[in-house]
Amino acid sequence: MIIEICLSIIAFMLVLLVAMLFKIFIESQKSLQILQDDLHQTSQDISALLNTLNAFVRSDLHSITNETGRLVNQFNNKIQTFSSNKTSLLSQIIKFISSTAFLIKLTKEHVSHHEK
Repeated sequence: MIIEICLSIIAFMLVLLVAMLFKIFIESQKSLQILQDDLHQTSQDISALLNTLNAFVRSDLHSITNETGRLVNQFNNKIQTFSSNKTSLLSQIIKFISSTAFLIKLTKEHVSHHEK
């Protein structure tokens, strides 16, 4: 009779253990489902954030980049114009100096010629 009572208690404990394991399994499954839903929502939020950032980069930074590129091109054109003008300006200065020297020489010759 003691053996039957012990076997009954052991059987009852096994049933209770199976019930507890089943409950833990169901709770784990619910937790995994909640985690899956949270991950799905997070991935949707990240996707929306990336789309927003992409739109920002395309609209705001694209126009800034275009404007900066236009200003750099204008600046480069000014530098090239200045460089080409610098060359012609330098040649004009040399011509002016040589012409002035030639005129001074002619003037000296003319003055020295009239003094005699």
